[in-house]
Formats: sequence, structure tokens, C-alpha cells
Amino acid sequence: MKLKELIKDIPVKSWKGNPELEISGISYDSRKARPGDLFVAVPGTVKDGHAYIKQARGRGVVAFLVSREVEADAQETVVVVDEPRLMLGILASRLAGDPSQKMELAAITGTNGKTTTSYLIEAISAAEGKQCGVIGTIAYRWKGNALEAANTTPESVEIIKILAQMLKSGVKRAVMEASSHALDQKRVSGIAFRAGIFTNLTPEHLDYHHDMENYFRAKARLFTEVLPGKWLGGKKGFEPVSVINLDDPYGQRLFKMIPGKKVSYALEAGSATYRGEIVEHGWDGIKVKVAGPSGEFLVESPLLGKINASNILAAAAALMELGTKPEQVIAGVRKLNAVPGRLEQIENKRGFLVLVDYAHTPDALEKAIAVVKELCQHRMIVLFGCGGDRDRTKRPKMGAIGARGADLLVVTSDNPRTEDPLAIISEIEPGVVKGGMKKVSGKGRPGKGYVIEPDRKAAIELALGCASAGDCVLLAGKGHEDYQILGTKKIHLDDREEARRILGSELEL
Repeated sequence: MKLKELIKDIPVKSWKGNPELEISGISYDSRKARPGDLFVAVPGTVKDGHAYIKQARGRGVVAFLVSREVEADAQETVVVVDEPRLMLGILASRLAGDPSQKMELAAITGTNGKTTTSYLIEAISAAEGKQCGVIGTIAYRWKGNALEAANTTPESVEIIKILAQMLKSGVKRAVMEASSHALDQKRVSGIAFRAGIFTNLTPEHLDYHHDMENYFRAKARLFTEVLPGKWLGGKKGFEPVSVINLDDPYGQRLFKMIPGKKVSYALEAGSATYRGEIVEHGWDGIKVKVAGPSGEFLVESPLLGKINASNILAAAAALMELGTKPEQVIAGVRKLNAVPGRLEQIENKRGFLVLVDYAHTPDALEKAIAVVKELCQHRMIVLFGCGGDRDRTKRPKMGAIGARGADLLVVTSDNPRTEDPLAIISEIEPGVVKGGMKKVSGKGRPGKGYVIEPDRKAAIELALGCASAGDCVLLAGKGHEDYQILGTKKIHLDDREEARRILGSELEL
């Protein structure tokens, strides 16, 4: 595509050079730039793309899109705009033929529930006979393809490449998790969504956003800026729908702010468009009665707890607004047996329930404990830790939540990174004590109280070794992750593998 066509109608401050240049690609990383590319100098949170123009030039880049005047040869083409990052997605989408405009694309944002809701949308789509691509925390995958997820939401250029590949392989529906970082950094510019889902908002990433108001504003951008098309750089031929959880206070606030088409869902708020009621809950799953514009129907799911009932409602509401039938929702939800690392059951023959969950925030831990406690016949054993080099304010909060919810609490490591694991635990411990727990010995089968074991493998063995028939064990924090970050290195460690190994070896005895 010629440069003049590529940048047509975008707000250009100034430019010099050859408008007839043929642009074959868009790049923002000088290490990956190719001959014929337009290099977009994106000012990042750590590095500024303007500092890498020389390297990009050496790789054959033919033009530059920048936010300030830069040194350039007389014959070079330089376009100056206010927001290179916003333009990055818009131009990449144009060059790729606007793949998102030709698909049913849904975005999910919120602190918790994004991954499970995306899996539910994928499962319901399969029941409709539709292939559905997924871009999220665990992986980017579609129709037999799977890419490791470097970020929950990749850069706009990567998203657009993935969408174009999906479309080429015949996938015309996709769902993606939209993180607060991505929304704040406009990483979904140039992408048209048919639906946006808001699950909830609780404290997380405050080391980046600083406070809940900034965090909320970042999430809200999906509904106030992205869905209305402000980041699209052109027209869309459809009206997107916003799907909002009214059980969440921030959801109630957001619902009032949203322009255009919007619906709501809730388990408790009776005014919601889609309403749910848990009518049965056991170790084998939940039954949820759903009421909405299409009438009432009963959904049965192997997933556990109130949080998953809410996720089911979110997925059902979004897809039914796009034309999915209740019977397809019922069939799809029933077939999704588990989501990796999201209240994922570890089978055993000792008569106790073992669940691995990604809960690594105060709210997520509290909700996971609430789900498991409802199913627990005897003792509740909880294992968790807090990540290093991240928000320190949540450490005592999570300690207090664990202490209030568990009979036996095992405090351990969770990606300590460059911090001393024991230093992290020392900031968790005051919350545990404030929550009313006393320290106990980890030997034998300790009674009510908390145990400190910084070695996560040993901590898992301790927690499972203390369980008896009727007990529940929650291994929280890592979920689907198969590593620990110690210092700057990743060491293989998967809570699920460890639990299966330990329980398997005990069964052999």
C-alpha cells in the first residue's frame, strides 16, 4: 500500500518525503523491522522508540512515523503525529485489510473472570458449530494453532496479525482479554469489537495505576472510547454492545457512563437484563437458572462457585446479544469441564477436594476461598503467597483474608522475583496475625493456625499431607503458570503437576 493511502485522513502534524512510497509492513521494534516497513516510534513506559530510529534505518525501513522532529536524511520520509501508539494499530489494521471488521470479535475486561469467560465463549461457539479464536492470559489459539502468551493483551500489531491469520484459516469469531495496561497504552487501537464485557473491578496493578480511580478509568476506556470507535480511524458497519456486571459497584457506575447499546447481567441485582440464580452447587459443579429477553432456561456446568455462575452469565449475555440461542448456551457450558488453573480440580482417591486457582489478588483469593468453603465438609487448607517486585499493599490484606477463611494456612512463595521470599512473607504475616491466626508447627498434622514454608514445592507437600477425607485444599496464586520466577530466572514449577505427583505417589503406597 502506498504511504499516502495508508495515512489518508489520519491527523498528521507535518511530514516530508515521498508519499508514493510502497509500504509492505508496520514495525515498532527496531530488532524486528524489515525492509519496506514503516517504523512507528512508540514512546513506551521504559524505552522510547525514537531512540531506535538509527537501528531501524539500518534494517531497511523506508519511512518513519514519529511524535517529534527527528534527525533524518534529506531523502527520508518522516511523518509527525501526536500519538504514534494510537496510529500504530490503525495503520497496521489498514495494511492488513481491517480483519477485525470482518469478524465477530468480543473483548473482556475486569480484574477477575476474563480467562474463564473467554473459555466459556469458545465452548458455546463450538456448540453453535463456530470456530472461535482466543487471545488471552494462557495462550493465543485458534483452529489447531497455539502461541505462547507473552502478555494477556499483546501489542496492536500482533493482535492484528493474529486476527488476520484467524480469518485466513476460516475463523470468524474471536474473543480476547483486554488488560488495563493494554487499554491505558492503547494497545487495541485499530480493532473493531462487536461486544465488550466488564466482569468486575477490585484492587490489582496499583503499582502501575497508583489508585483505583486510574484503574477504573483504564478499564472504562473499552466502553467509552474503544467500542464507540474512537480508536478505530474509520467507520464500522455495526453497533457494538456493552455487557456489564451490575453486581459490581464499578459495573453499576460504568453502566451509567456508556453511550450506545448496552445490557447488564447479575446474580443479585434484580434490574439486570440477564439474571442468574444458583439452584444447585456441589463438588460436581453448579446449576444456574438464567432469565433474560429470551425467557428462562437452566444451565448445568462442571465449574464451581458463584464467580463461575457470574462468568457463565457474562458469556451467555454477550453471545445471545450476537444471536446465540439458549439451547446452544446450555450445550456449550455443559461441555466445558475445566479452565486451566481456574478452580481446577486435581483428582485423588483420598476423599478430599484439591483445587488449583490463579487467585493472586485479595478479592480473587477471598472469592476462591468462599467457593471452596461452601463445598468443604471438614477442614479448609489454603496455600498462597505474593509476588515480588509488585504491589506490596496487597500482602497483609491477603494474609488477613487467608487467616479468616482457612483452618490451616500455608504461607509460601509466589514468583518472588528479585525480592527475598522471607521478606515478602514477613509483610504477609502481620495480616495473618490480624486475621486471628497463630503460628503452628508444620510437623505432623498441625491444628488450626498458620505455617510458613518458603519452598513452594515443600509447601504443597505439607498442605496435601495435612488433608483428610472431607477436607478441601486450595493451592492459590499460580494457577496455569508452570514456573516460578526466582531472581530474573524462570524455574519450572506447576502446582498441578506437584499435586498430582504427591497424590500419585501416596496412592502407590
